[in-house]
Amino acid sequence: MKKTHLLVLFAILMLLFTACSEKDDKNPTDPTTPIVGNPPAMALTADYVFDLPAEGTEYPDSVIVDIEYSGAPTPGIPLTYFITKAMTDELVGNNKADDTRSLFAYEPVGSDGISSRKNGDDDIFWSLFKEGYLLPENAHRVFFENPPVNAYNVKYLDKIKLYRAVQVIKPNGDKVLFELNALETQQVANHNDAQEAGIELKSFISTFVTETPANYTYEFMASDEFAVSYTWEQIQDGYWLKDSKTTIFPTFNDDMSNSQKKFKKLMQIKLIPAE
Repeated sequence: MKKTHLLVLFAILMLLFTACSEKDDKNPTDPTTPIVGNPPAMALTADYVFDLPAEGTEYPDSVIVDIEYSGAPTPGIPLTYFITKAMTDELVGNNKADDTRSLFAYEPVGSDGISSRKNGDDDIFWSLFKEGYLLPENAHRVFFENPPVNAYNVKYLDKIKLYRAVQVIKPNGDKVLFELNALETQQVANHNDAQEAGIELKSFISTFVTETPANYTYEFMASDEFAVSYTWEQIQDGYWLKDSKTTIFPTFNDDMSNSQKKFKKLMQIKLIPAE
């Protein structure tokens, strides 16, 4: 009888193990490993972490604005007060007038460790982030007045993580966020023939973006709104050089202008139907 019980117990344990294994296969625990056809994964490593002043900090009257929250006015501090152009200029090596804050995605994180990612939401595009406020007298929370976005209203804001990112605009106009630190790299010769980490440009054109990439041309836009178009053949050949912060096209370089082969401050890739 005891032997029979042991055999039954063993069989149950094997069934449980098999079920867990199947679940793990369908739901990878590594958030940097996107599933084919799914939205891109978010990066685990930030390019910069800004630590906010402690709760109770007094701010200059010149930066405080009245925000309506829960039907009553309350003091608000624009998030742009904390994340400055000078900060992101230093991160990307910019000395021009363009606003390089548009080159990053933003993750507000509370002192309890809860962030805007808590419900599986993407990090925040600059176009939305710049409309947000810190409400120091209301649980030190992030608040978006217009448009209202409750998903990002993190309480007890403690830090803001910045991720170098590229927006890809799908044929239907939807924007897809690709964070560079979530993409695979490989060693490639840069413009000085030295090896460095490069991201294949075709990594930005996943099946989530389009299943027919050859049907489009790809307009790259920089933070200063400078734009260059590329064919799908060129995209397949190209890389984003992470240290050099520019593109390279090993096969096509000799036939390209300097600005085309060395595209810098990449902010956005827009898919346009090929003629």
